[in-house]
Amino acid sequence: MTFTPPFSRLPIAASVIDALFPPNCPVCGAETEGHGALCGPCWREIRFLSGRGCGACGRDLPALTTPDEAARCESCAAHPPAWQCGRSAFLYEGTGRRLILALKHGDRLDMVLMLARWLLRVGARFVERADLVVPVPLHWTRRITRRFNQAAELGRELCRAAGRPDIFHPTLLRRVRRTGSQDGRSRAERAAAAV
Repeated sequence: MTFTPPFSRLPIAASVIDALFPPNCPVCGAETEGHGALCGPCWREIRFLSGRGCGACGRDLPALTTPDEAARCESCAAHPPAWQCGRSAFLYEGTGRRLILALKHGDRLDMVLMLARWLLRVGARFVERADLVVPVPLHWTRRITRRFNQAAELGRELCRAAGRPDIFHPTLLRRVRRTGSQDGRSRAERAAAAV
């Protein structure tokens, strides 16, 4: 899947953009066929999930042949998450982890459309049934350092791709307390910090 900036739909503009900013893989930097696409090796390394797995985290469960929101993997059964159900497009390891970190810390907004489409593939039912999609807000001090809320950008594009932009409400919640970074924390440390 590729991302095409709106202003590049004109052939001349597309040629100029490609000449100035050749399309490259957001993970390794190798040249790609189009903007927002992965190169072949990175594409082969990413471990996509089928949507037929744990109803809480989305991890594939080989015994399931159809989606089952009540199914739980061993990890979610032992440590139930704070949410009822969720889906993941791919495992957070290797290429998948590098993609998320590039979006989160590398200002790679060019990946949002591609990631939203992957999420929609496994989570379309959630978006179809949703009354609202509300991203987790950033504290204003974190927003200054990150420059944008990645969850909001992903949520906006997810709703747009699903044909439901009206359910996206990015300013409904406000973070009033500055919390520490979750990077490098264990499950127990993350849970304690959330209280």
